[in-house]
Amino acid sequence: MSKKQAKLLGVLGLLLGGINSLYAFSFAGKSGESGALPVEIDAASGITCEKKGQVCTARGNVIVTHGDTTLTCDVLKAFFQMDAQDRPQDLIRLEAHGNVRIKAKNGAQRATGDVGVFHVKTSHAVLTGSSLFLALGETHVRARDSLEYFDQKKMAVAKGEASVEKQGKLLKADQLDAYFKENHQKETLDHVDATGNVFASTVDDIAQGDRGVYTDADEVVVLTGNVRITKKGQGRMVGERGRYDMKNGVASLLPPEKGSQASSSGPKTRVKVLLIPRQEKSA
Repeated sequence: MSKKQAKLLGVLGLLLGGINSLYAFSFAGKSGESGALPVEIDAASGITCEKKGQVCTARGNVIVTHGDTTLTCDVLKAFFQMDAQDRPQDLIRLEAHGNVRIKAKNGAQRATGDVGVFHVKTSHAVLTGSSLFLALGETHVRARDSLEYFDQKKMAVAKGEASVEKQGKLLKADQLDAYFKENHQKETLDHVDATGNVFASTVDDIAQGDRGVYTDADEVVVLTGNVRITKKGQGRMVGERGRYDMKNGVASLLPPEKGSQASSSGPKTRVKVLLIPRQEKSA
């Protein structure tokens, strides 16, 4: 099994080296593989293994420890692929049920949900249930329906009343695809693709649209479709495409993208600006 295949809990990019004993339920590196760390699993109500079912189940306040990463849940199931001699060869999938909590890198990376499914070979994690939450450094991602993380792509997908929040700036939509990058051994936000009922806000301003792309380097979101940008005490801008600088509070309406329906030979899309006059204070 390669190191790439040995990734466990794609949400945190953990490494496993292989499986020594199905019944001992212990994980350790195969001979010749360097850097593999053992995974310790502790369960208050014990661990049972079904050879025919190729699955082991740990129950009762389950605690999984791997390096500086800890996974806790009520029930944990581990599914294996067997070799020709009917021995466990590869760990395929982990399923965590009930009060799923993941913490790594001294709390800098955290994730919560009711159910977590971790596909080892593809480094793909899916969280469902209530209170779905993923924290990577200063970036917090939440969702109502599901929260996925693809470790190989460094990408989180939040569905259903999804939100990404960082340093007082909030981006919400029906679905958010958040992309991260490695920065000094830390994962930092790169950009976010937002789809459906997009809502971006700071302390003073609100920007809305059908779709949006947020770039973290310049803290700018570009919105398309039914764009409304409301600035506190100044008025509202309405158009088909807009740009909102969340760092400096600067908003502008943009021409339609080339090739879009709005930029075709038909009537030009109109833009509107509603100005709110300043109220004079009475003496």
